[in-house]
Amino acid sequence: LELDRTNLYLAQGAVLELFGADPNLPLRLPYDAIGEDLWHSGIRRLSPIALPAEVRPTEQVLFIGGFRYALPLSVRGSRVGIVLLGYKLDGSPLSAEDLERCKDQMIRRCRASGALLDVSTITARTPKDFAEAYPGSGGALYGPASHGSFSALNRSGARTKIKGLYLVGGSVHPGAGVPMSALSGRLGIRAVIQDRASIARSRPAVISGSTSTP
Repeated sequence: LELDRTNLYLAQGAVLELFGADPNLPLRLPYDAIGEDLWHSGIRRLSPIALPAEVRPTEQVLFIGGFRYALPLSVRGSRVGIVLLGYKLDGSPLSAEDLERCKDQMIRRCRASGALLDVSTITARTPKDFAEAYPGSGGALYGPASHGSFSALNRSGARTKIKGLYLVGGSVHPGAGVPMSALSGRLGIRAVIQDRASIARSRPAVISGSTSTP
């Protein structure tokens, strides 16, 4: 299987260290650099989306470096590393069979570096698997699908059609990532405050031993 590019981050103490030299990638990453949810999924499709003037998130840095997938490696609950994969040389995405072949190649490279993995504990799931298991998800792990040229324009705002129901988090406006999720929370709170503000009006009146109420 010929891919545009591949690389690997391996666990080294408190950080992940780059296995293969690449001037476009950071030498070290914290375990949650691509999001804590990565370690609870089989594979993550990387997104290039980031707001202007924001510090580039790691996920966007990896995308700009030519990588399109991140595959977490965990052995019996221990985080071993992250495999980075690009598209095929012809520009097409990877199939389930392609991912299996990539996993085998990754295991050989890990063994060459002295990292022995128990392959029976590794499970890869693709966006196609999630799309089949959860119709309407578009293959996304949570919320609407985040890939596609117009995905950013299709994100929901804080308000919904259901009165009293508000949405916040990485799958709604303004987008994924810790800073964006925090901003989404602020927008959600603002919407609640605006919608719940009292609009009742009453004329001032004097009531003996009490106060005027609407």
